[in-house]
Amino acid sequence: MVESFKQDFTPSTATKAFITSSDLAERIKLKLEQEDSKRFRVKILNKRINLHEQGEKIVEFIMWSKDLIGAAASLEPHAAIAWAGVSLLLPVRRC
Repeated sequence: MVESFKQDFTPSTATKAFITSSDLAERIKLKLEQEDSKRFRVKILNKRINLHEQGEKIVEFIMWSKDLIGAAASLEPHAAIAWAGVSLLLPVRRC
């Protein structure tokens, strides 16, 4: 992905030797729109929902409350096993 950005933001010798700030802003805006269009969205009740953002919010809430959830899950053996699995997956949430 970094190489893609380098290619998009490096001026070619055929065009200009320098990129103006407005050209750079336009290229960045276009690239962000392209990346945003690749994200998975669903439409519920005429509202577009970005599943990636919603998933991040859920993971942040779980990370915030993991001590409380862990204490509650430790009282029930089956819940403790499930929580252990969730706890193992939380560190790899950014992939």
